[in-house]
Amino acid sequence: MLLTRDHLPSHMHAPKALLPEFHAARELMHRYLMESAGRATYYENGARRQEVPHAHLHGFPFEAEVLPEWIGAGALEQVTSWDDVREECEQRGHYYYLGTRQGHFLVRKYSFVLKAVRAQLVSRSEARRDPLTGHIIRGGPNMVEATRQMWRRWLNGTVEPGP
Repeated sequence: MLLTRDHLPSHMHAPKALLPEFHAARELMHRYLMESAGRATYYENGARRQEVPHAHLHGFPFEAEVLPEWIGAGALEQVTSWDDVREECEQRGHYYYLGTRQGHFLVRKYSFVLKAVRAQLVSRSEARRDPLTGHIIRGGPNMVEATRQMWRRWLNGTVEPGP
């Protein structure tokens, strides 16, 4: 996750002067995911439907596939830059963002897209669903610590490249 130091509802709620820092941090996260896992997908609930009411961009080491029918059905709208996401935030007060190798998207049908991307995540990674709730099982402290260690090794140049 890419978090802000200051308490903000989303990354696009940050002052414009801080956006270069956000872009640099996001690029570093992207390099990490691509070099360590060989793939990356991003998702942000920009100030809505957040378990933690704080800016956090999720970076996942898997490759979500955006299906053309999602765009055709109005579930996603492709955008060209973070400026488009910021404009959405300024107009509506929030946004839902999905980033894949196929592009950057504003999510228009939240539940549909989130369920579809979660299903892809479970089928293409080590993620699993809780059989009672259907939610993705979180890794807990051990997974967090393993991720921190992997990040540190990557920063030091001692992580083997991914697939």
